[in-house]
Amino acid sequence: IPDVHIPYEDKLAARLLFQAMSEFEPTILIQTGDLMDCYNLSDFNKDPSRRKLFSDEIKEVNRFLDRLEVVSKSVRRKVITLGNHEERLDRYVQSRAPALCGLQGVSIAEMLSLTSRGWEVYPYRDYARVGKVMFTHDLEYANAGIAARALRDEDHGPGVESRLPQVRQDRRRGDGQLPSARRRVDL
Repeated sequence: IPDVHIPYEDKLAARLLFQAMSEFEPTILIQTGDLMDCYNLSDFNKDPSRRKLFSDEIKEVNRFLDRLEVVSKSVRRKVITLGNHEERLDRYVQSRAPALCGLQGVSIAEMLSLTSRGWEVYPYRDYARVGKVMFTHDLEYANAGIAARALRDEDHGPGVESRLPQVRQDRRRGDGQLPSARRRVDL
């Protein structure tokens, strides 16, 4: 489940996700970052029409996770690799309230009770391995990216990133296709 960006998620896509979860009964659930948007914590200029309280955003994400739990009874493993939008909280605290750094409860994982909900949580710029496949939010910026790209290039296993790569000519193979690590794989 990539880049949901709650509370700005595509409502139809979310309904289809819940329907698919019920129908297909997967055993592994992987969320590859940017589950939430953290718009108010962004350093960018903000559109007043999009502003919501951060506390309201947390509530909406928790409701989404609650609903996901209801439709995912078959899931035995839940993995989340946090994205750059979840990282906004850490950057916000570091720059505006450094005295709160490391304080219990001041993290996205804790605010969403991810561990107690049974999620394996991987920080932004890290990757999760599920079988022979590596999952991350963004290979380009991940600390894991160097290792992941090296493994990908040596064909030790495919990697999956949730952000669509901005394909530049130098990243394409000679025939203009994406590198082989971008192929679809069945787990």
